[in-house]
Amino acid sequence: MKLGPVTITPAALLAMAAAWWLDSENVFPMFLIAASVHELAHLFTAKLCGRNYLAGTTLTIDFLCAEISTGYMEPKHEAICVLAGPAANLLLFFMIMLLPCPGENLLVLGGISLILGVYNLLPMVFLDGGRLLRLGLDAVCKDSENTAFAVSLATSAGLCALGLAFCFLFDCGYGLFVLSLTLLIKHLGCKTVPNTLK
Repeated sequence: MKLGPVTITPAALLAMAAAWWLDSENVFPMFLIAASVHELAHLFTAKLCGRNYLAGTTLTIDFLCAEISTGYMEPKHEAICVLAGPAANLLLFFMIMLLPCPGENLLVLGGISLILGVYNLLPMVFLDGGRLLRLGLDAVCKDSENTAFAVSLATSAGLCALGLAFCFLFDCGYGLFVLSLTLLIKHLGCKTVPNTLK
């Protein structure tokens, strides 16, 4: 489904419908708010760095991820834009924690924002951390593409194994396992860290 510069894949629609249907605790709306804050921070910062997000910028929402394509940016501007999403999530978390008596929904929103911000900083393909890793490696080595891909693959596999271990040993960690497994599978169809913001 395409709405101007926004494309939502069928897998994303199916995942959102399933999440909404299975969500008995009303957590999914809080996730949508945290994810929107994250993506809007990327867009706003791209605009501040001189990108006209109404011309040439696209947002693709896929299964368990969203990607903003802005075209070429100077490395320092790209790093700022990449960091903006996780920073916005962490800022939202701290603002909620500073409230005198945040309600249950706000606490859930704060927790999801914290998880989303930290998870996106991991050096994995399709996450902001993967872009930051690639930008850092570009400055210090010639084979940054393959190195970033190898680190990303190892991180995905390690988190997948950790999530699986938690599932068997402690009957928890299912979310970590599913997210990591999805990103690990996405590695099979990708040979480099994509040039997109998450």
